Amino acid sequence: MWEFNAVKKTEIKHHDVGLVLGGMFEYDNDADRLSIRRGGDRIWQAIDLYKSKKIDKICIIGKHGDVIDKGLKEAIQLKELLVSWGIPKIDIIVETESRNTNENAKFTAELMQQSYPHFDSFLLITSARHMKRAKASFENYNLEVTPFSTDQYVGKERFYTWDEFIIPSVDTFQGWFGLIKEVVGYVGYMVVY
Repeated sequence: MWEFNAVKKTEIKHHDVGLVLGGMFEYDNDADRLSIRRGGDRIWQAIDLYKSKKIDKICIIGKHGDVIDKGLKEAIQLKELLVSWGIPKIDIIVETESRNTNENAKFTAELMQQSYPHFDSFLLITSARHMKRAKASFENYNLEVTPFSTDQYVGKERFYTWDEFIIPSVDTFQGWFGLIKEVVGYVGYMVVY
């Protein structure tokens, strides 16, 4: 219903750039390294799409989403990691200043128009429940994108086991929080932009 359904990699046509929205990592200051979160499926899928030649470039988008800087500079730090894993530096684009979905779209559209006007096909790679708001934001800045959803909470078919009907789940409450955040954010963006 709310989530954009994931599609098989074989159903995706070739795109010039995979736009990977941030929110995948935290920074572990004690260990001086990135620490992955659930949204890490975004970069995992982007790497797979790149290695499968479905996208030519990976654009990592975002600085951090925190009110106070905690040391995370996600796009820069993730680019360094991908380069150390053997992905050529020339194939990784970074947008390093955005801190929310609207800024992701605005700053990335400006970056593509100013520095990469020769690219004309963009695959938007973000979480399934975030896709509706993200896609609308990019289109608001005239950047047409094809959605590629990751880390779905709900697939096309739902499957429950008997215990899920009688035992409360903290994960369910967290899932509702995330869904409500996306719905409120989407409505807010429609009103403001």
